[in-house]
Amino acid sequence: MRLSRTSAIGVLLMPLLVLIIASGCGREAAEEPERTPAEATAVPLPEWAPEDPSPEFLRAAQVLKALPLEALGGGSGNPAKEAGARRKVAILPAAWALFGSLSDQQIKGFQTTGAVRVPVKSLTTKQRAALDNWFEVFRSVNRGQYPPQFRDQEDLLVQLYKIGARQDLSNVDVGFSPEGGRVVRPQFWIRQQDGTFAHMSVGSIAEM
Repeated sequence: MRLSRTSAIGVLLMPLLVLIIASGCGREAAEEPERTPAEATAVPLPEWAPEDPSPEFLRAAQVLKALPLEALGGGSGNPAKEAGARRKVAILPAAWALFGSLSDQQIKGFQTTGAVRVPVKSLTTKQRAALDNWFEVFRSVNRGQYPPQFRDQEDLLVQLYKIGARQDLSNVDVGFSPEGGRVVRPQFWIRQQDGTFAHMSVGSIAEM
């Protein structure tokens, strides 16, 4: 049987067309929708987590467990306590990001010994930025929430200066340690002129 020229060309091109279609289908099957950093995290995030959490926040979420809202003063039915709980929750993402800025070695040390302590002057640029951001968020959230005689409670830096911290915090160590075995709190140690350390503990941010 003789094929026309047009039919012969069609027969020759058919295998090539099949290969092109198969290749396209293979690419579509191989493509997966991009996942956000939060979706890629192996652990569930707190309900108050930022919509677009930073890598530091996600690292913290691998180690820390969110406190129950009741532990922060929520669910009490008391308007003042409820407002205080909302302020604490608003500050938590910055505190977790500070924890997550710690190096792998520092976080491993925290998991092993239950505590980590770093001189502020030894912080990396990213860690110092996370610390400064936490200070700013704390100040912004608490601004105007205390009577004049307790106004220093609105600003962590003011509290540190009052117990001997230098302006550049070069005599201050910052860290995290649990209280009561499981509740994690940010901690500060301020070297005094006689070589001893004054200690300042901030509110609970998580459980271990």
